[in-house]
Amino acid sequence: MGPARPATDQTARRQRSVTRAGRPTLDHDGLDHRARRDDKGRYCPFDDPATAVPRRHLTMDSLTAFGLFAVTAMLVCYAFEDRSRWFILAFAGACALGSLYGFLQGAWPFGLVEGIWSAVAGRRWWLKEPG
Repeated sequence: MGPARPATDQTARRQRSVTRAGRPTLDHDGLDHRARRDDKGRYCPFDDPATAVPRRHLTMDSLTAFGLFAVTAMLVCYAFEDRSRWFILAFAGACALGSLYGFLQGAWPFGLVEGIWSAVAGRRWWLKEPG
C-alpha cells in the first residue's frame, strides 16, 4: 500500500461538516455547511455551502451604522420641513453627515451630491422667514 493521498478541499469540507447530536459543525469560516430542506422536503439553496453567508458578515460595522443614521435623519427631517424652519436646518446637517459618509465609504460622487444638497438646504433655511 502506497502513501495516503492528500485529501482534497472538497473531501476535507465534507469531513468537517458532519453534524453532532443534530447540531451543525461550523467550519473555521463560521459557515453552517449542512444541506437543509423546507417543510415540503425541497432543498433550500440559501443554505448551500457554496452560497452560504458567513455569520460574521451579518453584523453591521460602525461606518454602515453611521450611514444608516445619516440617511434616516435626512428622511425624517425632510418629512417635517413644513412644520418648522429648524427641520430645514436639521436636514442640511443630515445631508452634511450623508456627504461625510459618502466620502468615508469611498463613493465620492455620492458625497459630492450630498454636500451640494446640504448647501442648498442651508440656503433655504437662511432665506425662510422665521415663524
